[in-house]
Amino acid sequence: MHEFGILFVATRDGRYVDEALASLKSLKAVAPDVPASLMTSMPGMLDGQEHDFDLVLTIPTTRGHGSHLAEARLDRWLALLRSPYEKTLLLDTDVAVNSDTISEMAGILEHADLALVRGNNQQALPGALAQHAYSTHLMGIRRSASADHLIEELGNSLRAQLTLADDAEAILEGDLSGLARLPESQRTNLLCSDSLALSRILHSGSQHPDLVLHELDGTWLQDDEHALTDCRARRSRGAPARTNEVTFVDRHTILFPQSLYWRQHKNVAGFNKQLAELADELCTHGPTSQAGASGGKRSQGNLLEHDAPVIGPLRQLIEGAINPFVDRGIRQLMPATGSMNLVITAWAHLLEEGEYLPPHIHNQATVSGCYCVETPYLGTSDDGRQGRLIIENPATRADMVPTPVPLTTQHIVDLNEGALVLYPAYLQHHVAPFRGTGKRIMIAFTASLAPATQTG
Repeated sequence: MHEFGILFVATRDGRYVDEALASLKSLKAVAPDVPASLMTSMPGMLDGQEHDFDLVLTIPTTRGHGSHLAEARLDRWLALLRSPYEKTLLLDTDVAVNSDTISEMAGILEHADLALVRGNNQQALPGALAQHAYSTHLMGIRRSASADHLIEELGNSLRAQLTLADDAEAILEGDLSGLARLPESQRTNLLCSDSLALSRILHSGSQHPDLVLHELDGTWLQDDEHALTDCRARRSRGAPARTNEVTFVDRHTILFPQSLYWRQHKNVAGFNKQLAELADELCTHGPTSQAGASGGKRSQGNLLEHDAPVIGPLRQLIEGAINPFVDRGIRQLMPATGSMNLVITAWAHLLEEGEYLPPHIHNQATVSGCYCVETPYLGTSDDGRQGRLIIENPATRADMVPTPVPLTTQHIVDLNEGALVLYPAYLQHHVAPFRGTGKRIMIAFTASLAPATQTG
């Protein structure tokens, strides 16, 4: 998947799909190489229509808050947590792209978690909130823990606002008290606005000390040669096809995607030395469990419950990688996991010359992974497998089909010290034996999803 792309979200009203198609057409006219995806609760509206979306994902829609517009706005923000891009430019469906400068957002998001244009509704916002007024017609988001936290918090803030829309008395306290002086219709519109929710979140900046906000100049939402026009775009249906002309529409859907997430840590020599010493002690001198006839040693119990000082940083390192992996991959397949917690179990594993791990999976787990603490020189064997982690293609019968070129049935992962990899726990994997001196020391772990009420 691309590192940067445009995201449109269309829920609650079919006209948003029409608008997204028109906006996409304007994008491809000036920036044809910029990828774009659509998340929608109405995928059937695209049946029989030609379009240039790289990906169309079906998403649920929010209900029960009384305002379809506010619910659609909430859908847009929540969709960001499932964006297929590392750097996302979320566009309103009713904008037209006028310039290829839209691609500059990828560079801006190299150094910022959030990119916004200052809004024009400062006068309507109460008190100190006015200085944090930003437009939500376009939002640049870089996937990070800070940005994900902001999105989740904004969703909660907007939901809370929607419960106040019919309760004038309830807004007399806190940062919304200034709304009490506004006419009822204006007050209701603001309470249903994600712009107000965003202002409230940014006003409480002390809760987001690591969030890097880049303020875009107003040209990003102006006419003429600039990037965008807020124009209520509409799709042109064009002339009907001749009845004797054969037409067709292609749709390419990727089924059940597999993903491997790799994070390379640097400057970890001291950290790894402490882990290696602890792993060697636990595997060699403590209670161990042999990995069958293959040899190798592993520590018993959950390593993350050990009281060694290095365990705290190890837990942070693992959690810091698992959370974005689950958000990008697992939650695209299981959206309800947003209300669940991860329970992580880890252990140290030590292999020496000739030892290996046989093929296996991890039952009752969602994610498998390992962190490379120490690895010997593995050389380059004929097949490049010795000492490497090998992940099997889950399409186990793929190699039964005669092909002139061999199918890819395994993925070889050549880990170096400081590397951490993650993949779905149902993927079968093994470690090949190696020849030579030295030890291969890994911290292996699994993460299981559990209801938040069960994890304390």
